[in-house]
Amino acid sequence: MTEIPEPEIATVRIPKAALDAFAAAVDARVVATAKDDGGLDWFYAWGTREVERLEVALLPGGDEVMLRMSSDRATTIVCPIAQWYELVGRMIPPGQGPQEP
Repeated sequence: MTEIPEPEIATVRIPKAALDAFAAAVDARVVATAKDDGGLDWFYAWGTREVERLEVALLPGGDEVMLRMSSDRATTIVCPIAQWYELVGRMIPPGQGPQEP
């Protein structure tokens, strides 16, 4: 039997601007997709194709989500779907949070 190696722990640094744009896209349900070579659909905020952006993919089975920055597609984070929903629930779309002084 072939052993499956443990996944490596990766750190993906997500700039606030990329997270804000994705939060707004999720809130407005305006996201675009791009399919990678493996056939996986990556979602990102509509209109951000030409800039550094957060990309998110739902893994087959729907139990995990992959996150990566478009500038570093070799590094991804895989998180359980429950953790993803918790993260998305904490995102505040731009203009809807407390006003900055």
